[in-house]
Amino acid sequence: MKVPTVLIIGMLAMLGMASDAAAQKVKASVCGSDVGLNVTIAGTRSAPGGFGLVSDGLGTYQNGSRATKVTAIFQVENCTHDFTMNLGQSPRKMWTLLSGGDVGAWFFNLDRIHSLPVTTAATFLTSKFCTDGVVYGTDGKVAKNSEGAYQDNYAGCDVDETGAAFVRRAGGFSLEGDDRLSFSKSPIDHPLQSCAVVPGDPACGASFLRVYHPDATTWIIRNEPSAIGSHRVWAGGNDGYVFVGYETVPLEIVVRRQ
Repeated sequence: MKVPTVLIIGMLAMLGMASDAAAQKVKASVCGSDVGLNVTIAGTRSAPGGFGLVSDGLGTYQNGSRATKVTAIFQVENCTHDFTMNLGQSPRKMWTLLSGGDVGAWFFNLDRIHSLPVTTAATFLTSKFCTDGVVYGTDGKVAKNSEGAYQDNYAGCDVDETGAAFVRRAGGFSLEGDDRLSFSKSPIDHPLQSCAVVPGDPACGASFLRVYHPDATTWIIRNEPSAIGSHRVWAGGNDGYVFVGYETVPLEIVVRRQ
């Protein structure tokens, strides 16, 4: 039976697309697989406990739950190592307690949380990770150092008021009404709009977040003492997101590997 030329071309195109997708998947997976997480957020709307980002009071946010449809992962496959939680399809919610009233939050992306070394190690503050800043490989991507850690320390290591070591990272939250709440900015993700290049960006006036990694399965994200987030709202058209002011948003998020 003679197969029509158009059908042959279509089949070849589909095979090519499948091959390209498989190649992209392999390329994206060189950093490892995504990691599912269980997440707890301190405080609730009725009992905030001094926090400005709080939970809905319904307990742990569990990645992959069929009932709640929460997605909470370390994005390892795409090599960003970001910590994201998406409640877009979930009945669960977070809340930001802003100066103008409480606003629901449904998504966040906290920068490069998974790539941190354990911060309780005796040699952590003198490690290459803490002393060598950011190092890029010949491919233009963040390189691993001789100690096996990704050398992506763009905002420094430090010690808090209790003597516990932490790393500063940037992060952003998506709020209902298409608002955004940002905690500083990552120069790795935004090299042409970094604070060194565009110091007047309102995000540069916001605090970083403190990230603690006390053991192999636990991460804790807290605010800096000022706890300042940059609040933007969607204005539409050519204006896009417009800065409307700074908000004080203390927070504590505890993350555990599933």
